Amino acid sequence: TAKLSLIPGAGTGLFAVDAMPRFTWIGFYPGKVSARVNRKLASHTMGTVRDLYIIADPSVPRGVHLVNEAAGSSGGANVWYVKLPGSGLVLYFAGADVRAGEELLTCYSRTYMKRPYSVPKACADPRCVAAKHRAHSGLDQAPLEWREELRARMPPGLPLGLLS
Repeated sequence: TAKLSLIPGAGTGLFAVDAMPRFTWIGFYPGKVSARVNRKLASHTMGTVRDLYIIADPSVPRGVHLVNEAAGSSGGANVWYVKLPGSGLVLYFAGADVRAGEELLTCYSRTYMKRPYSVPKACADPRCVAAKHRAHSGLDQAPLEWREELRARMPPGLPLGLLS
């Protein structure tokens, strides 16, 4: 559910309604795929693996675009994301077991945008690499365990090739 984030100054955050085990699919980043960044909406824009950008749709009241960055919190990231090759989609999933009522937090990388807080050199996401913070976020570069678990937990009705 969407409500005021526990992170001071972060605005609206996304909170788990029910407990979610690790690797539970949360959703895809919602919005319009574009070849250019919209500077006015830069804080709600996600890059994909094909040099495209997903600009969040402001009419979507709830969604993974409301997942705030863990760097501004006292806790660590509990949600990770992978960019799906060939689709322009970015999938968010539980990177750790999430308790009901817990705020969903991720790490977006040191290069995401300027922030009013510092970004740590490491976080719970195993892809973080020292000062570079996030090495890669494409599914093809994710740990094998992630690829296998995400395939095993894929919701019914989605194209089988989505995680190829």
